[in-house]
Amino acid sequence: MQDPGNLGAIARVAEAFGAAGLALSEGCCHPNHPRALRGSAGSLLRLPTAIGVDAAALAEHLSAASPPLGARWVALAAPHVAGSTRLGDADLAGSLVFALGAEGAGLSPELFARADLRITIPLAPPVESLNVATAAAIVLWERRRT
Repeated sequence: MQDPGNLGAIARVAEAFGAAGLALSEGCCHPNHPRALRGSAGSLLRLPTAIGVDAAALAEHLSAASPPLGARWVALAAPHVAGSTRLGDADLAGSLVFALGAEGAGLSPELFARADLRITIPLAPPVESLNVATAAAIVLWERRRT
C-alpha cells in the first residue's frame, strides 16, 4: 500500500471489526506517517502492527503459535479474476489472513499464489474496482457478519 490515508482507514476498519492486527509487507507505507495516524483515528496506536513482514515468515509464525492458528489466506481479487469466489458465497469462518494489494498494482504474484481462497466483490457496471480501504471495509464487515 502506498497511500498512508488508505492504511489509516484500513487500520480503523480492522479494529472496528475485530481484527487481531496488521502485517505490513516490505514497501508498504509506514504506519507512523501523519496521514496514516490521522486516518486511523487512533487505531494504529492500539492495533498490533508488524512492519516489513515476509509472507512466508508470517505463515511460519502463525503455524508455530500455541495453539497453531492454521490461518487460511484470503486474497481480494479483481471482479474479473477467473476462479475467484463471490464475497457473499465465500466461507469466511476460522482464522484468516486477508491479503490486500497496492492501490494500482494489486497483490504480488507471491501473495496471490499463497491464497487458499480468492474472493471478489461483485460490482455493478461500469465500476471496475474499489479503493483498497473501501474493499477492506466491505470484506471485514462480511467476515464479522457471518
